[in-house]
Amino acid sequence: MHGRLKVRSSAEQEERKRVEREKKLFMYKSAMAECIKIKEAKKYKDDESVAQIGLKISADVLANQPDIQTLWNMRKEIILSLIEKSDEKREEADRKWFDIEMNLTEVCLRKNPKS
Repeated sequence: MHGRLKVRSSAEQEERKRVEREKKLFMYKSAMAECIKIKEAKKYKDDESVAQIGLKISADVLANQPDIQTLWNMRKEIILSLIEKSDEKREEADRKWFDIEMNLTEVCLRKNPKS
């Protein structure tokens, strides 16, 4: 910003930053690929463990990048399928999953309130 001196970082710091960015990018791409695979195959409708994995991976990605609408839609589909298959009372199942979604939404809104 204005009035600040530009601090030049060493080559070692630049290299560390580059490696960290590449690591984060690799993790993001692999998580997104897994989510897309789960979403397209609709495996979560048959296997609850796949649904849990899809929710976990998408929550991790959304906590860092809440603007990805595809993941929000995938989470909605998974939760609706889990609620339909639930052995619990309907209201209890709804409350459990909606509480989880509200907590994630709160985290995402705190990170990026404009999305």
